[in-house]
Amino acid sequence: MAAQAGGSGVPTGGEADGTDEVADLFRALGRQIKVARVRAGMSQKELGDRLGYGEETISSMEYARAVFASRQPLFDEETIEQRVTARMARQELMTRWPPPTVSAIIQESVLRQPFGGPDVQRRQLEHLLKTGDLRHVEIQVMPTTSQDHAGMGGPFTLLTPKGKPQVAYLEVQHISRLITDPDEVRVLAAKHGSIRGQALTPRESLRLIEKMLGDL
Repeated sequence: MAAQAGGSGVPTGGEADGTDEVADLFRALGRQIKVARVRAGMSQKELGDRLGYGEETISSMEYARAVFASRQPLFDEETIEQRVTARMARQELMTRWPPPTVSAIIQESVLRQPFGGPDVQRRQLEHLLKTGDLRHVEIQVMPTTSQDHAGMGGPFTLLTPKGKPQVAYLEVQHISRLITDPDEVRVLAAKHGSIRGQALTPRESLRLIEKMLGDL
């Protein structure tokens, strides 16, 4: 089961991408994630598969390409296509049996922003409607009119591997952190429950997305 809503990362500061210091930083981060992954009893493939159930599950190809094309520092065209192809390949996880149970909460303002242009926005809304119709997927929208929002601290993903403890994954500004401490995971799980209660129901959310699509 994977739940996505919206821990501290490693502060980078400045624009030192590509320097020896940044390379050392990413190597240290990789070691941190590996230690946490092993502690959680997850293989590298299993972790990669589980993370594929988050944002990547609900992104259309056009939206994914726009995300990678807008990254700073810029990716070259070859890297963009490699990333898009890899992301789309991971969406095949959704057709496996038994499929993963996925719960995603999306901010309404994100859906209304014409990121990548009107055509990209339309394809993304269409993709969300198609994905939200799957029996093992629940998509909820956090309305901009809501006066309560337990997820203002930022997005996170909860992962519950079969027969293993639940873990959490944070990624902000390309900085990643895998959380295995039970107390920290418990706090995020409680937050996720609150966010689900504050958001529109899955049925209401799909109706809103349909209306947004019709208004384009």
